[in-house]
Amino acid sequence: MGVENGMIKFLSELQMMKRKKREGLRTEGVERPGSIAEHSFIVAHLARIIAYYEGADIDKCIKMALFHDLGEARIGDGDKINKNYCGRQLEAQMKAIEDGSSRLEEELSREMVELFNEKEERRSLEARVVQDADWLEAALQAKIYLERGYKGFQRWIVSVEKAVTTDTAKEIIRKLKETEGFVSCYLEEKKE
Repeated sequence: MGVENGMIKFLSELQMMKRKKREGLRTEGVERPGSIAEHSFIVAHLARIIAYYEGADIDKCIKMALFHDLGEARIGDGDKINKNYCGRQLEAQMKAIEDGSSRLEEELSREMVELFNEKEERRSLEARVVQDADWLEAALQAKIYLERGYKGFQRWIVSVEKAVTTDTAKEIIRKLKETEGFVSCYLEEKKE
C-alpha cells in the first residue's frame, strides 16, 4: 500500500467535480448553478437519512451516493434536452467511471463500478434509496430557486414527487411542499 501517481490523478479528477456545473439548471435561467460535487455531497447526506429510516445499509448508501456522478467529472452533466438525444449517457458514464477509477487499486475501482451499476439498475433497497436521494436533492434545489423567484421549478418538484419510491422520500417531499421559507428555515430558533 502506498500513495501512487494514479491515486493523485484520481484525486485531481475528484477536484474536477467542483468545477463542473449542474447544467440542467441553466435551462431554467440559473446563471450560476451548483457543482456536481455540491450535488453529490447533499445526495450522500440524504441517502444516509433515508437509509436510516428505511432500514437500508447506511454505509453502502453513502458510498453509492458519492460514486453516483463520478463519471460526470469526465463527461459533464447534460441537461434534459441533451439527454433527449444522448440518453442518460449511461455507457459513457460507465466508461468514465471505469477509466477514472482504474488508477486506484483494483478493489477500490471494482467497488465504485459495482455500486454505480447497482444504483443505475435499482436492484437493491440501497440503490432505490440513493436514487430517491438523487431526485430529492433536485427537488430541494428547485424549492430554493422557486423562493428566489425563478419560474418553472414547480414542475421539478412535482416530477420528483411522482418518481420517488421510498416512504421516507415521499414524506420528505410532502413536507418540503408544505414548507414556506425553505431557504432560511434553518435560521429559525427553537421555541420552548
